[in-house]
Amino acid sequence: MTSVTIPGSVTSIGGAAFSGCSGLTSVTIPGSVTSIGDAAFSGCSGLTSVTIPDGVTSIGTNAFYECSGLTSVIIPKGGTSIGLYSFESCSSLTSVTIPESVTSIGNRAFKDCSSLTSVIMRSLHPFELKNDAFDYIPDGCTLTIPKGTKDVYEAAGWTEEVFKGGIVEAKMYSNLLGCDAQIARGGTAWLEVEMDNVEEIVAFQFELQLPEGLSVATTSSGTLSASLTDRNNGQVLSSSILSNGNYQFVALSLASNGAFSGNEGTVVRIQLKADKDMEIGDYDIALKNVELTAQEGEELNVISAVDNTSMLTVTDVLLGDVNGDGSISVTDAAYIVNHILQRTPSGFIADAADVNADGSISVTDAARIVNIILSGGNGAKGIRRVTDTLDPQ
Repeated sequence: MTSVTIPGSVTSIGGAAFSGCSGLTSVTIPGSVTSIGDAAFSGCSGLTSVTIPDGVTSIGTNAFYECSGLTSVIIPKGGTSIGLYSFESCSSLTSVTIPESVTSIGNRAFKDCSSLTSVIMRSLHPFELKNDAFDYIPDGCTLTIPKGTKDVYEAAGWTEEVFKGGIVEAKMYSNLLGCDAQIARGGTAWLEVEMDNVEEIVAFQFELQLPEGLSVATTSSGTLSASLTDRNNGQVLSSSILSNGNYQFVALSLASNGAFSGNEGTVVRIQLKADKDMEIGDYDIALKNVELTAQEGEELNVISAVDNTSMLTVTDVLLGDVNGDGSISVTDAAYIVNHILQRTPSGFIADAADVNADGSISVTDAARIVNIILSGGNGAKGIRRVTDTLDPQ
């Protein structure tokens, strides 16, 4: 027998089911299969590749023992355990990729894989490695792990004594990251959310958790003020306030070629609003329950990314910085004029607009902003008191 196609009605492959079938070169395992039994393909020396579906959660003892023709293995994303001796003596095996769902690898699982040059671990939280799981692999075999996790891997036994080719930290995950921002008390500011992706993302969602005194601004129609930076490919953004007080944002691409692409860059801008009496200082803004949907050929796969935080710095009001962007410009004067004409723009800071501190907002305040700019004060940081020596005319 050289090939076999297992029908979709099958949910498990029993112990020793194909053991010793040395002429078997290919096997198709359907997505309905959830377990591969002990020694199921042991001694299938002609088997060069096998695709293990994501539904498989366990790979039994000796499952692929002495499959000497097998060159590469990608453990399914739903897999939780790799059994004892499961790939021992797979002498042609050059690479193996182990997903974040795997929580254990049995003794001697990859022992005597004499051609193994690359092991890729995707988990941010490694489990303890059995001492002999990778015994007698080549000295040049490397271990690739997510960025920033080397210390925790070494503490769990994934060391350069085992992987003498070295440990490489690399970006493996798609995620959404909030950028640091600054906001004046009583003002507004834009929080930019960047996508740091290595896969083709067609949808994503996350919750935004804000400290007390901070909220997401609303538009004139009453909707949350947030938008995607690129909507040329049928991309839409929806938002809501959850019962726990967090803000939820859901983005979806409706076009076949409309994936959120690029390894970096802002994908969502969210307008934040600070209370007038909010304490000056630094606050954490959390992105929680981040979930991305990746397109892999004809399949959609959910990626559960890690939560992360960014910093928001709340400052005192900068007189003249009417729009709260951190600097003084002619735009601030225009904000005042629009306010006087009863067309108050979003983000207008009344305390910053009363530049001459006379208790009212008038064209004199706009004129003083122009004088600040002409005197070289645009872009000033902190509180800037405007003296009477500046002629509003």
